[in-house]
Amino acid sequence: MRDAALAVLVADVEHARHTLSGKAVAARVAGTIGDGAKDVLEIAKIHADGHRGLIAGLIAILALWFARVPILEIFGITDPMVSEEPEPSDDSPKPEAMETENEPETLPAESHCDPSEPPSTGESHE
Repeated sequence: MRDAALAVLVADVEHARHTLSGKAVAARVAGTIGDGAKDVLEIAKIHADGHRGLIAGLIAILALWFARVPILEIFGITDPMVSEEPEPSDDSPKPEAMETENEPETLPAESHCDPSEPPSTGESHE
């Protein structure tokens, strides 16, 4: 009797290992998703039969949208959504803060750097 119970227990453990293995779980999930996708496709086919013109119009609109830039270039029109100049980012330097190559950086006349003196705050306490 013990041997029979042990054999049933070992068979149940092996069945659980197989059922909970990665491949078995993935196969069940894929089967469930596949069945759901088939159901959605069947419903879409049923609705598409009665609305062929609407679907053709949507496909034409999408095709024109993706081809809008070359089409507008043919007519010499620029797309306002397509910018030729990159937009400045927040961390880029401002134009007035940028220095030119001809303009050297100048320091105030009273700023003599002496490493032994502490940095001044710009205020005089006299």
